[in-house]
Amino acid sequence: MLNKINTEVMMHNFAIFRHGSAILDNRAGGNMKDYFQTTYKFLEMSPHVLIPMHGRINLWPKHMLCGYLKNRKAREASILQSIENGAQTLFDIVSKTYCDVDRKLWIPASFNVRLHVDHLNSQHKLPKDFSLEMFSGSCDEFMSSLQQ
Repeated sequence: MLNKINTEVMMHNFAIFRHGSAILDNRAGGNMKDYFQTTYKFLEMSPHVLIPMHGRINLWPKHMLCGYLKNRKAREASILQSIENGAQTLFDIVSKTYCDVDRKLWIPASFNVRLHVDHLNSQHKLPKDFSLEMFSGSCDEFMSSLQQ
């Protein structure tokens, strides 16, 4: 639910976090194109105050939204760099892209990686030698490799 009142206050019950990282779930129909478009749409609304359903009021929502975009674009660039450096499987990409993140968080991170790979593919940015078939086939193996 999104409400924009004439006072340029944005009230939102999802997708806005005070801090931390958002996990977009590919299994629930999420995709990066929608994420980017929605975030840009929020920016265009130029809210002066953001009131999330949970957490504190944010008096600098444009700064926060720009931070979201910067983080997502940097993560996508890192994923693409991993692929360009030879990563072919979900495990390869996650282990290179999230090497500084606790392995306990790699499963949720893998959801974001899948969405970024789909987004890169839709923009025709993946290297020609990257096999989406191999990548997709590696997704099931990924879960079992982390449980060992």
